[in-house]
Formats: sequence, C-alpha cells, structure tokens
Amino acid sequence: MTGLSAIPQIAQIPGLQAALDAKAALASPTFSGRITQNGGTQTSGLPLLNIGGTWLSPGTIFYGIFLDVTATACAGTSELLTLAVGGLTKCFVRMDGSAYFASTINTDGNVTIAGTLAVTGSAVLGNLTIAGGTVTGPSAPLTISQTWNDASDIMLGLVVSITDSASAAASKPFDVVVGGVSVVSFKKTGGILMTQAGYAEVIGPSGSTVTLGCPNGSVFLGNTSIYGASACVGGFGIKLANTMGYFFSEDGVSYGTADAGIMRAAAGEVEASTGAAGIANRAKLLASMVKPRAGTSTSTVNAGGTLAVDTTQTGNVGAGVDTLQTYSVPANVLAANGDSIPFLYTGSFANNANTKRLILTYGATTLLDTGALTFPFTSWRIEGHVIRTGAATQKFYGKFSAGEGQGSIHLSGTAAETLSGAVTLLLVNEATDNNDAVKEFFKLDFAPAP
Repeated sequence: MTGLSAIPQIAQIPGLQAALDAKAALASPTFSGRITQNGGTQTSGLPLLNIGGTWLSPGTIFYGIFLDVTATACAGTSELLTLAVGGLTKCFVRMDGSAYFASTINTDGNVTIAGTLAVTGSAVLGNLTIAGGTVTGPSAPLTISQTWNDASDIMLGLVVSITDSASAAASKPFDVVVGGVSVVSFKKTGGILMTQAGYAEVIGPSGSTVTLGCPNGSVFLGNTSIYGASACVGGFGIKLANTMGYFFSEDGVSYGTADAGIMRAAAGEVEASTGAAGIANRAKLLASMVKPRAGTSTSTVNAGGTLAVDTTQTGNVGAGVDTLQTYSVPANVLAANGDSIPFLYTGSFANNANTKRLILTYGATTLLDTGALTFPFTSWRIEGHVIRTGAATQKFYGKFSAGEGQGSIHLSGTAAETLSGAVTLLLVNEATDNNDAVKEFFKLDFAPAP
C-alpha cells in the first residue's frame, strides 16, 4: 500500500504484512489505533480512498462505512466526520447527529430529517417533507429567522416561485391544511381563499390605511368583536361587491338580494340601486331609500328636501306680461304616487291704481289666475302643492292671499302633465308700469309619499 503511514506499526495490524508480501487483498482487517493516509500529489481522478464490496443477502442490513465511538469524555460539539478543503471545513457531522454544510445542498430525491435542520446558506431540494410529529407544547416544525440590515433593499422572507407551464385553475402555491381540510390557501391567480366559516382580521397601526380589492367578487366585513358560530349576530355587516358597491346588514349575514346597494357616483354624490341587481341598474340615491324614524317611534318616514330657493327681487317691466319666476321641475321628481312638490311665492304690489294680474302655471295647467286686481301698496303670497296621482296625472291645491283686508283666492284642480319629462313651474305678471308687481321670494320643496 504505497503512501500508507500506519500508527500503530504495520506489524501490529494482523495479516497486513503477509498481505503486502503476497500482494494480496487484506480481508476484514481490524485496526486498534489511528490510520493516517497521505495520498500525495495526484494528477488523475483516482480516489484517495476507494472501498468496494458486494452485498448478497436480501434480508440483511449492510453497512458501507460504520463508525462507532465511545464518547467517555469529550466536547459536545465533537465531530464524527469532518470534510475539509485547504484546511477549511466544508461539511461535518457532530456526535449529536447534527450536520453542517458550508455551501449548497443538492438532492434529486426526498430528504427525511427526524430532528432539526439548520441551514445558514442555501439548500436546493427536490421535495421537502417536514414531519413535526406529535407535540404537547408550542413547537413550530418550520422556523425561518433572518436579520435584515439594508434600508435600500426590498427584503424577502419566504419566496415561492413556480413556473406554471400547465396546471388546473384552482392550483394553490400555498395551502394551510388542518385536520385534512384546506382552511386558507393562496390561489395561483393571486386570490386568498378561506374555505372554512370564520373571519379575517386585518389590524394596521394607528393612522394606517387598509385596502381591500374585489375586482371579480365580493368582500364581506362583519363585527369581529364576536367570534365563533355566532359571528356578527347583533353586530354590523357590510358587503362590498363588484356588481353594486355596498350592502348593509344588521346582523352581518342577511344581506338579501342586491337591491339596496349604494356607491359613489361623482364628487359629493351617491348612487343607489333602483330595485334590480347589477351596477347598470343604479341611480342617484332616492328619497324612498332614506327612511329615518319619526321621533322615537318605530314608524319611518321618507326623507324630503328643498329643490330650489330664489330671493332675488324680480318685477315686471312696463305694460304687458313679464316673467317673475320660472323653474323647470326635473323629470321623475314625482316618481311615486303621493309624491308632491310644495311651492311658496311672496311679493308686493305697487302703491297705485294700476291693474295687476298674477298667473301661475304648471306645464300646460293653470294653477292660479288672479284676474285684474287693483290692490294698492300691499304684500301678496301664493302657496300650495302639486301631488302625483299617476304617471301623467296630478292634483293641486293652494291659496293666494294679499294684505290684510284684501281677500284671498283658493286654487284646486287636476293636471295631466307627463312626469317622465321636465315640467315648468312659471309665475308671470300682467301690469302697466315698471314694478307694479314684484316677486320677493320663491321656494320649492319635495315631499315624498309615506
């Protein structure tokens, strides 16, 4: 054996000298000391240690290299096997079974590790299965720790990189399974799938913004102060859907059909569904959708409001008919039977004997015609309502009154204006001289049906 420096001496190794003399193989040698092998300088690919054998017994467990050390007294980090290059350790196996690799670990098959695998570099594995076993206390089967120390770089903790040449649409790059059932998974399309009843909790720092996106589905927000099977009961719920903005529910569960959703229309404007599901069936928030309670009772009322106010003084100009006030009532203001528009005009007559005549019309319908009046200087007032009774039928009533002792005129009747289009409410005056009649104030309200 060229290059063999034996400690102990050759003579102390039974059968070695005879094998050397006969140039024969040494069968089953036993060494009682240390062996140091110096292979010298090599210029070919021959191994420094080449051990071969034939295993020929199906029921027998064979060993290629077996090392058994009696650790009577030694450091806990003692190494059973150490591989080094140029004096630098590249790999070792310690007596406690832990192993160290200075560079990448590559494997084409499966790796089974019953204990702990600590990787300070990188590991390239085919399939990695971690069996944590049965535990009775907090113990994570996989722990990844790292220190990030460069503010200019975007750091990454866990990266799953998949080349999706072909896979089912429901494929999941990441899946959490409890009791054999998938509970949380990341779909390959980027969505997060929670298959079990429960809740998602997002807590950000004070003043932060939490953004939820739902381009092709719905997001449900519920009262997370109550968990378990009764989650959101007695709480507050919101559903955000791509078809109709927002849906509200008192219990966070019973959202019903998508016929009461609201969404932003434009700056300062809100749109709501018009009784049918879908984003195409929406309109600006209808008064019939806003139902505040009447006082502290359980009865609700529809909300109304003011359509127009005008405080500009407008008088007639010379003889003939002049417009004192005009307003185009928008189409579909009176959308339901019982909806009405209360109106109010106030003004004054000049202190002269000229005749004055006020005429108020709603579309083609005359609501008031005072006829020729010769009232001296005094104030006047017109008030009343136009009430919808059908899509093209209305009733009206009201009163014209002048100053004290000047009398009044009551107005009432029916109209047949088409409410799907705009209808003009017009007040004119027929007089003789400038400002024989002056309009001081105009107000038009909307009062929804109960």
